[in-house]
Amino acid sequence: MKLVLDTDVMPSGLQSSTGASRILLVAAWQGVFVPLASVATMIEYEAILKRPEHLSEMGLEASDVDTFLDNWALLAEPVFPHYSYKAVHSRP
Repeated sequence: MKLVLDTDVMPSGLQSSTGASRILLVAAWQGVFVPLASVATMIEYEAILKRPEHLSEMGLEASDVDTFLDNWALLAEPVFPHYSYKAVHSRP
């Protein structure tokens, strides 16, 4: 099974030792599912995890977040979104 974790799962899972978000993070590390991540997702994870309020609540430093995300990137399967910039015309 492959899953994309919403960005709110990361801080919740790192702040609490119990709860659904922590269970998802642990399940990914145990190989229960393969997390999917794009570059944009990883940048968003970083931005959210490094917010001062989240760092404080998680009891982590920014360098700890870097280490976590480096390891998450190794665990995750990369996703490369394809974008189309063509105008879409609707027909009546």
